Amino acid sequence: GGDSLREDDRGSLWGCNNPYYENLSWWSLWDIRLGEPSDWPLSEAQRKRYDDYLQRAGNDLPKAGLLWVRENPGQYAKLCFIRLRAVLGPISARMKLANRIISTAWWLLVFPAGFYGLWKHRRLPVSVLAVLVILALVAFETLVMAGLAPRYRLPMDMMLVVYAAMVYADWTGRWVMRAQVPQQKMANSEG
Repeated sequence: GGDSLREDDRGSLWGCNNPYYENLSWWSLWDIRLGEPSDWPLSEAQRKRYDDYLQRAGNDLPKAGLLWVRENPGQYAKLCFIRLRAVLGPISARMKLANRIISTAWWLLVFPAGFYGLWKHRRLPVSVLAVLVILALVAFETLVMAGLAPRYRLPMDMMLVVYAAMVYADWTGRWVMRAQVPQQKMANSEG
């Protein structure tokens, strides 16, 4: 119906913060667990607790999510840590090997240089906006839900690409200048 998108949005907190995630370890890769399990383990106790939270919240999804978070702060902290690694790291659980390699290569080229460039140019007004967007995205994806793949952090990636390009341009310019200095010295000594 016309309300399904709003219902999905309201259910985001519950969809990514519920008993289905309780068997993730601190070092698990993030994977959204919606509906029936296909490739993730689910115990009968988890299924019962999931239904119990929904019943106690009167099938109000945001209320069920908040209830679970309030009653399971350690589990929630663990999920936040796992999601933080997902949003700032190169891979997620559902990625195939080729995608993991490509994503890791992209991450290595963009993220370290991008954050360095953002720090280096932090006094620019546009950098303040970039930091605010990055913090908002990281906060949402850490505290509420993370996407299934790094493509959901595209706004952050695009901003970091700009700052990484500034760093790489600076490094390339310095390298070219150093390569030209010995040639100029030789030309001056010959003349």
